[in-house]
Amino acid sequence: MSSLKIIVLWFPRERIALINGYMIMLGSLGAVTATTPAGMPLDKMGWRGLFETLAVASAAMAILSYLAVPERKTEPQGRTNAATLKRIYSDPRFWRIAPLAAICIGSAWALQSLWAAPWLCDVERLDRASLVSELFAMAVALSLGALALGILGNWLRSRSKRTETLFAIVAATLVVAELALILHPPWSSLLSWCTVAMAGSATALTYAMIADYFRTGLVARVNSGLSVLQFGSAFIVQYATGVILEQWAVEAGHYPAMAY
Repeated sequence: MSSLKIIVLWFPRERIALINGYMIMLGSLGAVTATTPAGMPLDKMGWRGLFETLAVASAAMAILSYLAVPERKTEPQGRTNAATLKRIYSDPRFWRIAPLAAICIGSAWALQSLWAAPWLCDVERLDRASLVSELFAMAVALSLGALALGILGNWLRSRSKRTETLFAIVAATLVVAELALILHPPWSSLLSWCTVAMAGSATALTYAMIADYFRTGLVARVNSGLSVLQFGSAFIVQYATGVILEQWAVEAGHYPAMAY
């Protein structure tokens, strides 16, 4: 959220989708490094050593941000936080985007972060090496998807076109990918899972779209309000999927494909 706030303060509004895409692409590299690249240091230093290294690196980046990122004065808020949040959540412009963003992006996050690996184990019956490779490909798709959507969003804005249409296309593509996973045709599911991952990077669009409706001083709280719904939706989908799976008996350590 602080990154999104900085972007709004320091870049022109017509470039926000592009800069959001850059930021989310770089942030998504964390998901990439958590797959195959993490294997070698994990074997050498163990998970505690890896976590300690990541903690030191995070602290170093925080210090660097504090020292290097310039300050910029913002407009007076003029309202209490409670009044501001009430204003945001009662604004019809917010609800033009929020439901689709929550369902689309929340579902993509839930599936990639928690249920992709069990699905690949139970339905595709992949071994650990193949599983990690597919998760690596999905993480790369998430990162590249953020970059691609940022570039496309910027291109549309430069031609006075609506990025809402692009986001609707992303949501429809996610539905197609989910249907392909449900029908499970006799070919690799990697393309479908990469499509799911790319849909999760559509925050590059949603944060830029919703920022157009509010003044600069409110954008960080508007994006935070949208994130609450997106993460909340992800939690609901994660939990509900587990509840549904538990209605089937485990067979030889795996849930049946019908459960999914």
